[in-house]
Amino acid sequence: MGNNKIKLYNYVEKFQIFCLSMFILLWYINETRQTGKIYAIFFLVVFAFIEILEMIKVKKIYFCKPLCIFLVFAVYCSLSYIWAINGEEAIPKGIDVFLEFGFIFLGLNFFLKIKNGTSTLLYIITILGIIFSIYVINFYGIGQYFKLLAQGRRVGGEVANVNAIGLKTSISFLLCIFFGMYENKKSFYILSTIPFIVSLGTGSKKVILIIGIGLILLFYRRMKYVLNWKQVLKLVITIVIIVSIVVYIAQLPYFSRVFNRMNEMTSTLLNDTGESGSTRIRELFIKVGLKTFWEHPLIGIGAGNSGHITITVSSMYTYLHNNYVELLATLGIIGFLLYYYSYYYVIYNYLKYRKYRNKYYDIVFIIFMVNLVSEVGLVSYASIGTCLYLLLGYLVFHNKNDIKNIGENNE
Repeated sequence: MGNNKIKLYNYVEKFQIFCLSMFILLWYINETRQTGKIYAIFFLVVFAFIEILEMIKVKKIYFCKPLCIFLVFAVYCSLSYIWAINGEEAIPKGIDVFLEFGFIFLGLNFFLKIKNGTSTLLYIITILGIIFSIYVINFYGIGQYFKLLAQGRRVGGEVANVNAIGLKTSISFLLCIFFGMYENKKSFYILSTIPFIVSLGTGSKKVILIIGIGLILLFYRRMKYVLNWKQVLKLVITIVIIVSIVVYIAQLPYFSRVFNRMNEMTSTLLNDTGESGSTRIRELFIKVGLKTFWEHPLIGIGAGNSGHITITVSSMYTYLHNNYVELLATLGIIGFLLYYYSYYYVIYNYLKYRKYRNKYYDIVFIIFMVNLVSEVGLVSYASIGTCLYLLLGYLVFHNKNDIKNIGENNE
């Protein structure tokens, strides 16, 4: 009877992982399509129903301080309806952030109680990033996909926001390298080429920064685990091979678009002869966004109301393309501090406990650092990708008493 209960529990656990994975994947695919999100929410509801029943059964709920702060942030976003320029635009943002909170809350409770919860979540993020990359390529067809790249197109806009695709796939690439380097899973090196190609194919300038900074941090932190000359030699050879392959693929004519855009951006920022229209527009958005912040420094003009700012300097009614400025302008310093408390929590704990040489601390820190970089060029505080990274950070640093045991077998 006892064995049957264990088997049933394992089946339920796997079913929950399946439901959660389907929710994330369908949300990735339908992030810009409201109707498609219904299918994603169905799987989240099923996952939530089972998890709530489990919490009632065991009479135990996991919570943590940054999650409480995030709940306050969700309430604050919703309350901005009161003072927003257009209250109706604040409501969807408030709903999205509450959905984020529910996802993180349920996910935290689920992954804390299962065996190898942190590792499982990392695998989910990695594998779903690869599957999503395959979906993007298959959406166009392999031949058409590379044909569009050869024409200098930014590919992926018909699927979702290209910058969001670039962020998800580049982090999936870094996670593949992480599993290859830290856990000696060689197959992930091969799999990493799929999200790498898709990330470069988006033509997003941030992808180069994310991958470059991420690889440097991965190589640097991995060196801390090396104990003898054989390990040093093996790691150096691995790094040389990875860098050589990355440089070779990046220099293929298919991906010239992203480097041309990077050069244009650099020239624009340095006031050289180069001209990047998107960079100029973003500069205008940042300037007018900061101007709005100084006019409404405490509470901003209301969540989701950034279109009222961008329309004054362009023909576009859109977001500010900068998470920091978006939060400051629409939710003021209060909303800004409430949201970024989670980042402070993770980075502070990483610096405090980094001496334990925990591989999970390393990858969480790297993900948060590259996410901070990426948020200079996109608005992500209400995205499922950010949800996953916050959940991962809360999960790794939740139990300080067992902090040394979260990532055993690091070698």
